[in-house]
Amino acid sequence: RRMSWQPLNNSNPEYEILLNDQKHQPVTDFIMSNIVKTRDLSEESTKRKEKLKRERKHIRSLSEDDKSTVHLYSSQTYNSIVLGKARLRKQLDQKKRYTYCQQYHSMTVEPVDWIDETK
Repeated sequence: RRMSWQPLNNSNPEYEILLNDQKHQPVTDFIMSNIVKTRDLSEESTKRKEKLKRERKHIRSLSEDDKSTVHLYSSQTYNSIVLGKARLRKQLDQKKRYTYCQQYHSMTVEPVDWIDETK
């Protein structure tokens, strides 16, 4: 059984209008706009890093005192993380709570050492 042949409809007026409108618009240079955005974000990031360095200048790093030994296991008496938190507690305001992530309260430095308080 043969189907009757019908010519294809090759016209799409909406698309032709869109093409005509695009001809009159200025060409966007995506590469240059990406370069500008990247440079601006990089400068902003650099400024934030410098500000943080100035704010944290008075806080010593964990490894300044204990350069020879690092204890990572929580059961050890001289656990480096616990010692670091103790040093932070001495330098930070006791009435405030400090954390690295506000949403999940991860790595929160408690104002008081609750283990010492329970003993």
